[in-house]
Amino acid sequence: MSVMRSRFFWRIYLTFSILFFGITLIVSWAAFFRVQSTVRAGLKSDLRAKIDFIAPYAEDALNVTGAGGFRPEQEIVRRLGATSGTRLTFITPDGRVVADSDADPAHTENHWQRPEVQEALQAPYGFAERFSETVHERMFYVAKAIHRDGKLLGVARVS
Repeated sequence: MSVMRSRFFWRIYLTFSILFFGITLIVSWAAFFRVQSTVRAGLKSDLRAKIDFIAPYAEDALNVTGAGGFRPEQEIVRRLGATSGTRLTFITPDGRVVADSDADPAHTENHWQRPEVQEALQAPYGFAERFSETVHERMFYVAKAIHRDGKLLGVARVS
């Protein structure tokens, strides 16, 4: 009888252990993705607020750049980026990067076909999450088209 009880006990124990482990795994997986989704939504909202905050500066910088070929002062853009904890990029309609808080604009490639830039031309904001070839890390981008008097001056982007 004792041997029978022992086998029965271990079968029940093993069944409940597997069940417990499986449920724990499923709940952990669901919680991870829920937290990740919440963090991404918060990041998206934060970056939208930051781009709205720097848009007037981007408008002035892109307007001056388009008019006389002046490159915005990199030190100011770097400070804005450092203060806001983001990477800032100002892009002209021909795709040239005229200011970037984390890279030298002279050594950056044309940015006009970037997904967030193209989406910003069609919607109030453009969003993308991808690997940055410029700074060599995965980034989340929010872009906004900058207009003055109905004319497209370029795109401002934060990441």
